[in-house]
Amino acid sequence: MSNQQEDLAVTCPACGLLCDDIRIKQQDGHLDVEAQGCALAQSFFQQSVPNAHAKIQGKNVSLAQAVQAASDLLYNSKQSLFCGLGTDVSGMRALLTLVNQTGAYLDHMNSSAGLRNIQVLQQHGWQTTTLTEVKQRADVILIIGSHIVSQHPRFFQRILWQGDALFGERLPEREIIVLGPADLDISVATSPTGKAAQHIVCENAQLPEVLASLHALALGKTIHAEQIAHIPTQTLQQLVDVLRAAKYSVLTWLAKELDFPHAELCIQQITQTVRALNQHTRSSALPLGGSDGDYSVYQVNTWTTGFPIRNRFYQGNAEYDPFHFSAERLQDQSDVRVWISCFQPKPPPTSEGKTIIIGHPALQDCPCDVFIPVKIPGLQQSGTLFRVDSSVSLPIQAVMASELNSLQEVLRQIEEAYHAH
Repeated sequence: MSNQQEDLAVTCPACGLLCDDIRIKQQDGHLDVEAQGCALAQSFFQQSVPNAHAKIQGKNVSLAQAVQAASDLLYNSKQSLFCGLGTDVSGMRALLTLVNQTGAYLDHMNSSAGLRNIQVLQQHGWQTTTLTEVKQRADVILIIGSHIVSQHPRFFQRILWQGDALFGERLPEREIIVLGPADLDISVATSPTGKAAQHIVCENAQLPEVLASLHALALGKTIHAEQIAHIPTQTLQQLVDVLRAAKYSVLTWLAKELDFPHAELCIQQITQTVRALNQHTRSSALPLGGSDGDYSVYQVNTWTTGFPIRNRFYQGNAEYDPFHFSAERLQDQSDVRVWISCFQPKPPPTSEGKTIIIGHPALQDCPCDVFIPVKIPGLQQSGTLFRVDSSVSLPIQAVMASELNSLQEVLRQIEEAYHAH
């Protein structure tokens, strides 16, 4: 890249919204987010990337030596596991080729959250929408939980408060209702005209009973209790009345936040509430989330294997088991584990087996048997990612120079060395 000052419009891979209106300034190898950025974008684009070398047992080696060591470990492995999987579309496609050759297990670091949604989709189906349709159509949005602001800092600015309707008819001012904990700051949900969001206080631990009651009321059932988890039943009935009166309501949540046993039942209550509302008006669900390329990994895995993530590959065939093939269950059963985290320097969990780390240069000091640094997608490497609603794929750009190889090139070299045995 040139050392001269340059203004660039880029797509930010830091969360599942993939905001494509970010403007950054590049000067003397340093990047500054100038416009439309959030805390996540600033952290990603303005990060300091160390010079990193391939390593074996903590000692610097050539890339060829590290590739050979990794291929030796995989060739001699009785049960290998590829996990982490923080990569983009091209990286995942290259990864599937290698995993298929080595007969390994495969799991993403975010799959526990993603599978809560997938289980509901598989077992019951659902009616979901896209970010664009929310922006253009939704007049009532029910936000369930507290982490949308931290996980998607620009959700309100970019999706709810920006721009005119595509089809000429401007929406009336939206009604924003937040079902979240008492200490949640919902000021960001205040509209540009000053209309505040409604806050119904509900702790995460109370969501199962509250969402079940909301579903019952949406079906027209009568609840005789005066309160549900300290929320007056009348308040929940008024919420259902608002959702029924809406022209287009949207119920949105983060599966990652619902981190308790059988959380998929909460998501099922949300999607069945949407189904009940559609008997009277128009309503959709909007599952949010997305980090470390998870939605892109899920897309590539499904169109390639026909399955969601959590797979075993054997003799060219893929198997799917969301319980037995989880990395958490397999990491101590596998004698070789390959951890991939290219977007962020996320270290792998501790494990008793051999560990190969391929990823962000800042991972070079993590204890492992083999370390290979690669380019960071969306910063040093161009590529493609899928947005959280899975309806749009967007290009990410290389805006910082790097002499490292891409993940797909490293995986290709490991595959060649593996076949040379």
